[in-house]
Amino acid sequence: MKLDLHVHTTVSDGTASPEEMVAVMSRRGMDGFSITDHDTPGSAEDYETLAGKYGMVYIPGIEVTSQVGHLLMYTTPENSTVLGEFDILKPLSYYISKAQSADVVLSPAHPFDHFRHGIGDHVFDYTWTAVETFNGSTVFPFANRSAHAAAATLHIPGIGGSDAHTINFVGKAYTEVEASTPHEVIARIREGVCATGGVHISLFQFSRRILESKMFK
Repeated sequence: MKLDLHVHTTVSDGTASPEEMVAVMSRRGMDGFSITDHDTPGSAEDYETLAGKYGMVYIPGIEVTSQVGHLLMYTTPENSTVLGEFDILKPLSYYISKAQSADVVLSPAHPFDHFRHGIGDHVFDYTWTAVETFNGSTVFPFANRSAHAAAATLHIPGIGGSDAHTINFVGKAYTEVEASTPHEVIARIREGVCATGGVHISLFQFSRRILESKMFK
């Protein structure tokens, strides 16, 4: 199963609606998705409906802004309301503690992309469930290579997603797991039985995305 675990929509700073993004992901061969809008989990009920309509698996998610950078969070559908309980602009220790108590998968987003709110070497200071090692919107591949090396050093799994803000790039980077339900996806990530794949956008494509979205996130 291939899932794009990092997607933005008009619920935050994306240019396409959740349904537009899910429809394109489905056409591009994704089996599942997580909509990780900035600082809001959106409507889990609506996303579950979209997943059913397109025959996909939905993983509730969010990208939260901490004091030092962006963090990705995932959980199971019945636990989705907890994602809206995380405050923004808190220290990393706050998210680590709260995620553990709330049974939430916590991963730094594009940690070594210093142009887009990566947490950098802070990744080595805490215990994470996973690290985003393949971000499809990272223009400079060294950022993903550094994230991959950090995950290996920390002995934790790497996950991937397109970080798409437009339909042009959604579904072009992904996490791959042997699973068929949201619970199995979360379990495989926790177990480290997952892989990443896809392609990076080019500098030209990234510039186009900036022009389309008028946001640098």
